[in-house]
Amino acid sequence: MQDPAIANMDPLQSGSLPEHITVSYANYPMLDRITVEPGKCGGKPCIRGMRITVRRVLEIMAIAPNQEAIFHEYPFLEKEDPRPPTA
Repeated sequence: MQDPAIANMDPLQSGSLPEHITVSYANYPMLDRITVEPGKCGGKPCIRGMRITVRRVLEIMAIAPNQEAIFHEYPFLEKEDPRPPTA
């Protein structure tokens, strides 16, 4: 059985990263615009450090009639931001 004090120190077991850690996917070309910061959006992956999650952007893109409508409604998004795969 693991000591509870040690389990609380492990970010994978505690479910959150320490506040001083910022994760960036800059080394991965397809993910370089995604950031994870524990104090932002509950530590969920966000677009370029902004307070909009990757999940929300993909949901928006899934229901929007076209890209022009997305960029009109969300002008801070850029065409290089994550987008759903095309058929």
